[in-house]
Amino acid sequence: METISTTVQSSRITCHGCANTAKAAVRKVPGVEDASVDLAAQAVTVKHGPSVPREALAEALTKAGFPAK
Repeated sequence: METISTTVQSSRITCHGCANTAKAAVRKVPGVEDASVDLAAQAVTVKHGPSVPREALAEALTKAGFPAK
């Protein structure tokens, strides 16, 4: 299966607790393989299959309290 990497930013990701919550939120999206957070960039990078739209990742972050840009 092809793996795609998508980065989604949210200015509310400001601490390690936020990072863990954001990662957990996007990992619940079907088709997501892994996620990592860059606190300095306030961004989540998600590795996922080609069927996962960016909008689904942004929605998961927003629902978790981290409005996506």
